[in-house]
Amino acid sequence: MDEFKRAEADAVAAITTAALNVKMIQGMPAVVIPNGYQMALMDELLPAPLRIKDTIHLDEVESFTRYVNLFKGEGTQILVNKDSGKAICTFDYHSPEQPRHCSHKAALKLTTDFRFNAWERQNRKMFDQTGFAEFIEERSLDIREPSAATLMEVTKNLKGAKKVTFQSGKDLSNGSVQFTYNEEVKGSIGKNNLTVPETFTIGIPMFQGGEAYKIIANLRYKIDGEGLLLLSYVIPKLQELEETAWAGIVKEIEEKTGIKPFIGAGS
Repeated sequence: MDEFKRAEADAVAAITTAALNVKMIQGMPAVVIPNGYQMALMDELLPAPLRIKDTIHLDEVESFTRYVNLFKGEGTQILVNKDSGKAICTFDYHSPEQPRHCSHKAALKLTTDFRFNAWERQNRKMFDQTGFAEFIEERSLDIREPSAATLMEVTKNLKGAKKVTFQSGKDLSNGSVQFTYNEEVKGSIGKNNLTVPETFTIGIPMFQGGEAYKIIANLRYKIDGEGLLLLSYVIPKLQELEETAWAGIVKEIEEKTGIKPFIGAGS
């Protein structure tokens, strides 16, 4: 314990002695630490730092562009990379004439919106009729067409058609699919029809905090050998939609900051 106290006292004494030997290196205070220690830069001894050394991490384009506009200056550059989903703004970037420290940055990490994740996760997955109805009910606020009243009727009918045997499906001229099924009620067989929209129009953002995009989901179905109806939806050209959304993000950054981003990745 005494040895620890002596070591601590020696360290305090060394620091005190060092404080008496402050040098200035290009405007930066530096303290020479005795007994073989390295020189330590002490910018906290200045009234204010000579430059900003910080990277701020942001989650939405609006916050990113607002921060960029607050600090941007001559030499500010933005680099975006689709593979990583990141945009990096370096405020003190190099110029052809002068290398700089590149110590002040803003980093935007784009994350896909939870609504888009929900639709993408179930894309092309086959549901039974009840499972499909429950999914449509859960995501009903995302759907722009058909109307809410039509959706409620569809999900009600899907849930109500129990213990039935589906016979066929037919595309109608009004953009719907009509399914014919047999239902046994009190010992007698009755034939009925069930109509489901052939397409759904979804209005959701692809990225958190981004603008909503109009997305078409096409109905797919099959009737298995036991007369069970299986339903799914397909979002066509999903990768192209993601490319379009990313290009929109790059354009938005340029329009809001006045800085044309470079496309690629830094070291």
